[in-house]
Amino acid sequence: MGPYKLYIRVKENSPEYSSFFKQGEIDDNAIFLKIRDKREQNIFSIKKGLSWIEGYNAKDIMLDGGTLPRDFFKDNSGETLLLKNRTKTYTILIKGASQENECGEVYEVQELMVNDGKATFVLGSRYFIIDL
Repeated sequence: MGPYKLYIRVKENSPEYSSFFKQGEIDDNAIFLKIRDKREQNIFSIKKGLSWIEGYNAKDIMLDGGTLPRDFFKDNSGETLLLKNRTKTYTILIKGASQENECGEVYEVQELMVNDGKATFVLGSRYFIIDL
């Protein structure tokens, strides 16, 4: 498997939804992501037309976090991402593993926590979606 595209989905019915808006518009200038020891990056674009994603709702906010590093699931100690908006910081802890099989490298997410609470996710063949 190649590297995964990372999306963070803020569902329309989520209590977090309104904190991603300013004056009725998505506040994309104030949304930042930090993966590993890299500096915070305001790299998000807001994606539309992702109806191929399980549970897709056109009013959900889909934040594009870019492509995860190839070795993202290699370390069983987990990976920590920080997502910030104008009002809150979300600490996202992902524990997973990878293994080889006849199709190549396969990834498994063992645990996903957002701010110390279990979170849901979708892991497709080329994408990884974290739900807030």
